[in-house]
Amino acid sequence: MCGTTQDPPHQPTELDLGPVRLLMPRSAGLSARSARDGASWGRAGWGTAEVWQVVLASGGPLTLGGGHDAVRLAPGALALWAPPDAATPLTVRGAPSAQALVVCLPRRALPVPARVVRSPAARPLESAGGAGALLAGLLMGLAAQAAEVEEWQATWLGSAVVDLTVALLSGVADLGDRGRSISRQAALLDEIKTYIDVRLTDPDLDPAGIARAHHISLRYVHQIFQQDKRTVRGYIRERRLEHCRTDLLSPGRAAESVGRIMARWGFRDAAVFARAFKRAYGLPPAEYRRRLAPMAYGARDS
Repeated sequence: MCGTTQDPPHQPTELDLGPVRLLMPRSAGLSARSARDGASWGRAGWGTAEVWQVVLASGGPLTLGGGHDAVRLAPGALALWAPPDAATPLTVRGAPSAQALVVCLPRRALPVPARVVRSPAARPLESAGGAGALLAGLLMGLAAQAAEVEEWQATWLGSAVVDLTVALLSGVADLGDRGRSISRQAALLDEIKTYIDVRLTDPDLDPAGIARAHHISLRYVHQIFQQDKRTVRGYIRERRLEHCRTDLLSPGRAAESVGRIMARWGFRDAAVFARAFKRAYGLPPAEYRRRLAPMAYGARDS
């Protein structure tokens, strides 16, 4: 377990944010779980996915790893842990006043080739400005407000963490010519994802239309999406399901039928939607709402 037995019950030490998980152990003087255990931190569907970790030093300096591979982080600094193999544990050490905020992300959520960032040591990331500073601020804010984060908001916040992490990693400096090409592809992928996100309600949204809108070949669209091990249609379906899940748990949409929510986010076939939703979240949509929406409403009303 991350955290100590002295942690008060109203101060969570783990926060499920849909596509990512934030660990907030109250003491840095312990080892974080190894990367091979990371799949258990995320939502259902991670399976045996490779997990990378972004570590933020808060409250005091931290040391990641040991020996000649040790990396020291000043307060407010960030580092990426993307080990060469999933069996290598990440160790975190620091004074009792220090806290390690650890973001666990499935590697497939990050459109950065593994060969670019994998390393036997943690990799320091720029946190003085830009995306790094924004990410650090968001993580500290989430840690401070963890008890107030409602389940129906979590996916949106997790998506913000992923987007800022992608923006930060796409700017890794020492990639050479190949890295610049990768950065361009990552930027295009981000542009395409934004295009998709604002058109999710269009049931006719498809890879061919996306290719035409960006003046690139259909083959190249599929090639770009291979960076994060997802298909174009898979990404569209995943984002639609996330929006449907949020609406099903939203108090403001309690009177809306599952069918109307499904249709709003571009699903035409109720049976296909129900199967996809259950595969992603473990329950059919109506049952998911019946079980979890009261908790979301109660959290909002309290």
